[in-house]
Amino acid sequence: MTAGALRRAGALLALLASAACLAQEPQPAELLERMSRSLQSLEYEGVFVYVHEGRVDAVQVTRTQSPYGPVDRLVTLSGDRREVVRERGELRCLTPGGTVTASAGERFALLAPDPAAVGRLQESYRFTIAGRDRIAGYDATVIDATPVDALRYAYRLWLERASGMLLASMLREPGGGPVEQLAFTSLRLRESGLVPLDEAAAPAPAAPIGWQVADLPPGFRLIARPAAPEGSQHLLFSDGLASVSVYIEPRGGGLLGAARRGATHAYGRALDDAHVVVVGDLPAATVARIAASVRRDG
Repeated sequence: MTAGALRRAGALLALLASAACLAQEPQPAELLERMSRSLQSLEYEGVFVYVHEGRVDAVQVTRTQSPYGPVDRLVTLSGDRREVVRERGELRCLTPGGTVTASAGERFALLAPDPAAVGRLQESYRFTIAGRDRIAGYDATVIDATPVDALRYAYRLWLERASGMLLASMLREPGGGPVEQLAFTSLRLRESGLVPLDEAAAPAPAAPIGWQVADLPPGFRLIARPAAPEGSQHLLFSDGLASVSVYIEPRGGGLLGAARRGATHAYGRALDDAHVVVVGDLPAATVARIAASVRRDG
């Protein structure tokens, strides 16, 4: 065999090997489905770093599964000591000053996609495979989620190839740079062996009483109405990745105008005898737009 024939044979073998690798590469839809299942079945413990607003925070996290869904416990390893527990619809934040309870709709560092909405994510995002990587010792497929509009952030997701576990994430402004990054530095995964309750049998959240949120970005749907103090309402909307909370409370003190922490924006306004505050992991203009669209029924 001549040298030229050897080179052609080598090139053909390399091409075949490359094609085989591509055939084995999970597609975005398959990985997103795995991610959905992992949220309901996996237990884990590890440490992740959370980069936001020029800070790098380290957080220890443990997830266990219960018949009512996952229980997340986070303990800060840098800065002031705080412990956060998310379980059955509420957050408990333990600090040296005591315990503060809030609704689980409040966003915190660990990205928590809505498992029930994974199937409709492609209404709001276009998914492409951006490559491979290795995070906390696990092989990962990197997926870019590019929004179909400028109303939400773009995501880059690092998903563990076998389970779909989310190993790292980056949120980016539309057409801009990163506003928040998270990545595990150590992680141990295990199957819980627990069969969760049938979420499909759970009733849909009731519509808000006496109120409308008239201008939500396409793809957002009401997914929960967490408990709220008497005379108040809390409405939680999601497109499957991003989430936004709308709080309607009796008029009094509270946020007026815009506020920001990392990727989370808030906007408050007075409306008749009520006070409306919108909080979400969405660009500032989108949060303000949602707040401006809240109005009374009829």
